[in-house]
Amino acid sequence: MEFKSGFLKQEAGYSNDVNMFTADLDTKIGVGCKQLARDTAQLFPEKGKRKRLHSVPIPSNTEWVLPVLVVQDLILRTPFINYFLNQRFQAERKRFPTESEVEVLPLNVIQVSTLESLVEMSETFNLDVISVLHRRCRSDVQMRQELQSLISELPEAKRPRCSARFQQVFEKSREEMCAMLFKDWSKEPT
Repeated sequence: MEFKSGFLKQEAGYSNDVNMFTADLDTKIGVGCKQLARDTAQLFPEKGKRKRLHSVPIPSNTEWVLPVLVVQDLILRTPFINYFLNQRFQAERKRFPTESEVEVLPLNVIQVSTLESLVEMSETFNLDVISVLHRRCRSDVQMRQELQSLISELPEAKRPRCSARFQQVFEKSREEMCAMLFKDWSKEPT
């Protein structure tokens, strides 16, 4: 998993100039594709010794890798962004080959608010997010279907939800906000 918190330039995102858009996308977000391909190749090298992941050994019976690129910019939820970034990831994979016994699945690009929704569904309904992303990779290797469309088809997405942790965070935030906004200023020391 790689996280890219950069935002595309407004003029690139809203210019209707595909070259300007893709150049900025590649500069700000495409580097994550290279990092994922490089790191995957270090964990599962075509030749040589495997790198350890934060001092945790990778199981020798690993069958597949599910690469995920988490992005912050809302414009990256637009159609075909995952498709284009997956193409970039696949090109980078050619530069960083991996062992043939481990299948590297297509790249999943997930906007952070979508990831938060998936986490909430996981906590509320015990949804296996990795399984959802894995099925997506298997059914659409080009990554043309939008993740949000896939999520909206899940039965869990149609049910009201609020995990206990999300509810706790909401309550704490509400209390803090109310304390700041509706503070009794008349009791302030002068």
